Amino acid sequence: MKMKSQRLDWIDGLRLLASFFIFADHYFLYFLPGSYYGRRVAGTEFAYALSQSPVSVWINGNFWVCVFCIVSGLVASLKVFRNQNKPHGLQAIGDAAVNRYLRLVLPCFGMSILVYAMLRLDLMKNHVFTCYYPSEWADILYYQYDPKSNVLTLLLDSFIRVPFSGSEKYSIALWTIPFLLFGYLFSLLLAQMSVGKSPRILLVYGLFAFGLLFTGREIEACFPIGTAMAYHCNYRKEATGRSASLFGAVLILLGLFFGGYPTEVIPTNVYAYLNFAGSRIPPFMLWHLLGSALLMLGLVYCRPVRHFLGLHVLAEMGKKLSFSMYLVHIILLTSVSSAFAVALIRRGMEYMTIFWLLFPVTLALLLPASWLFNRCIVEPSGWMIAAANRYLQNGRHFPDELEKEKTQ
Repeated sequence: MKMKSQRLDWIDGLRLLASFFIFADHYFLYFLPGSYYGRRVAGTEFAYALSQSPVSVWINGNFWVCVFCIVSGLVASLKVFRNQNKPHGLQAIGDAAVNRYLRLVLPCFGMSILVYAMLRLDLMKNHVFTCYYPSEWADILYYQYDPKSNVLTLLLDSFIRVPFSGSEKYSIALWTIPFLLFGYLFSLLLAQMSVGKSPRILLVYGLFAFGLLFTGREIEACFPIGTAMAYHCNYRKEATGRSASLFGAVLILLGLFFGGYPTEVIPTNVYAYLNFAGSRIPPFMLWHLLGSALLMLGLVYCRPVRHFLGLHVLAEMGKKLSFSMYLVHIILLTSVSSAFAVALIRRGMEYMTIFWLLFPVTLALLLPASWLFNRCIVEPSGWMIAAANRYLQNGRHFPDELEKEKTQ
């Protein structure tokens, strides 16, 4: 049995977990910067130890962005592999390419409108928070915001600067959008190259990944890896049995270990053996890229973990909430969470107590906020995308549709 006969629900579950871990990374980076920057900033010994601990893989946002990008490349490539021989397969692939821009930009536009309004109403409290607790990351948020911004600049930022240059004016998380746009399109093209090719096409994908990595375009290198993963899932027989799952579990653990390599700290622990100072490739990018690839390959082989990620509740939440969580969590951190932190600090509560208390509170707010954002912004944008597709078709019909019209 090939995995192409199954819906890969575990991908949606993985998206949900990746979104959660990116939220956790930004929460720690925002409220406990020593866990990210190490001794470069003031902090506790706990934070300094966490900054280079393998356990910190769960709050290593760069690693989970790599996972996100590999997943994006995998999904784009499966769109090609599973539609290329269908009657309207080329149309489905073309629609995916055209829709990608709007699927990314419209929710980002909705989020930018929300941030724009909150900034105008002075609801962002990140700079107030930094008056009570030094946070390098919180201090730089919205530093690009111009109080004189108007609707025109909002439109230019949302529809031009965000998708083409990754403008961080309204959210620092938007730096990934150009990668998710052009990387997705790149994976569509790479997958199309596989038509009529033997598995040796994987060497071409490897060449692209190595070339992008070696020339400083590490995030883009995730997408050929995603295409290679899709090829493996679609054309290779699924490995079953305990030995395959055990092999996959080992790959997952190894991938998570590499994913824990610190982003901003020169390691002095076990990761010091993986450091190669002076290289043109940042060590953390190499290990995060390798780790995310191993994690994905391990999931392909480890059926129990795939089964867990594919549970209905996780898959549905991932399908509907993962992108919304990615867009909304920065807003919560800079507004409600910051305001709560300031209020509790003023009451004299010990800071680490506030830190651990706010994490579940913020998460509890994030889930319904993401659901509301999905219902009010993401789902309506789907209707707009459908309307745009009808407009672009310009009244053209497929031959079988014309025949059907003639017989009516």
